[in-house]
Amino acid sequence: MSKLRNRLNRAKEMLKKRGLGFLFNWIFSPLRKKMVIWLYKNNATADLANALCSVKQLQLEITSRCNFRCIMCDQAYRCIKGKDLNLSDFETILDKLPGITTLCPQGLGEPLLNPDFMAMLELAKKRAIYTYVNTNFGLFTENIAKELARLADSVTISFSAGTKETYELIHKGSSFEKTIKNIKMFMRAKKELGHKDPEVELKFVIMSKNINELGDFIKIADELGIRRVFIDDLIPLKEIKHLKVDNEESVKAIEKVKKIAEEKNVKINFDLRRQSLSVNKCTWPIDNVFIDVEGNVYPCCNIGVFFAEGDSREKFSFGNILKQDANEIWKGKQYHQLRKMMMRNKTPAVCKMANCLYVHSSEEK
Repeated sequence: MSKLRNRLNRAKEMLKKRGLGFLFNWIFSPLRKKMVIWLYKNNATADLANALCSVKQLQLEITSRCNFRCIMCDQAYRCIKGKDLNLSDFETILDKLPGITTLCPQGLGEPLLNPDFMAMLELAKKRAIYTYVNTNFGLFTENIAKELARLADSVTISFSAGTKETYELIHKGSSFEKTIKNIKMFMRAKKELGHKDPEVELKFVIMSKNINELGDFIKIADELGIRRVFIDDLIPLKEIKHLKVDNEESVKAIEKVKKIAEEKNVKINFDLRRQSLSVNKCTWPIDNVFIDVEGNVYPCCNIGVFFAEGDSREKFSFGNILKQDANEIWKGKQYHQLRKMMMRNKTPAVCKMANCLYVHSSEEK
């Protein structure tokens, strides 16, 4: 009974904060996924299986420029052409994907570098699209703080350290004092609005260089008035494979700081990718899509961002939404073949080639 009550309360909260479209998708998404898996397992036609797949969640790279060179990001090791998505193309993409309920305007760059960023958030808000913003908080003014607090629904701050020394070592090009000052500025602006939104989260990518600073990281979150932290796994690019810690060590480190988090009233969420995760658990090809700053469409963010050394990420693109009809791509042959393999628990070549750690076929275990 308590489970049902919790779910009903969660549904009410979602309806209030995110709208009917988001709530509808949240309720029916698991059922739709099960139906898609069943259809593919039973050799349904492409038209029938694809009919249940529609883009609800969009991750859109609005700039490929960044002010930092964080050691866990491709920006530090690849030659990436810096470009901003203009407002007109942003609107075109939203027009071509009318069913989206959530938007994450982030890819290889820092979203605040795009001069049209706030106008994009404003446009998304007018369309009742829930926005998740990921930012390093290195670029801030009082006006930016106020506008971001007014327009964003959720804000995640990249902050993978518990000390100044480690923070500036991991987030190259940053200033610990400046970032702390900017976060405080934003939290004040949020408070002045007089309501709970946007939700704020401090994100920590766990690795050998910072694993012993989790406790200090929790304390920083508390001092800043942030009640939620997210601990993420490291994508082991060739240049930083030696920094990856295994899941067992990560879990132990998280367990050690849970008491501190409870005392400080800070909630810990974490995502540690495990080898036992089967490929048919991935929901990206059913209702998610990643689009880069050029308009190229990718079956997931890992493929569009963490591409293999020596490769051009366009190599993995399924089409270009600025040049083609969205359905031509989304319901096309490449997507159909990808879904067919994944729903039958087989790993597509594109997932193996692009540093994708989310999916592993059971036949490879």
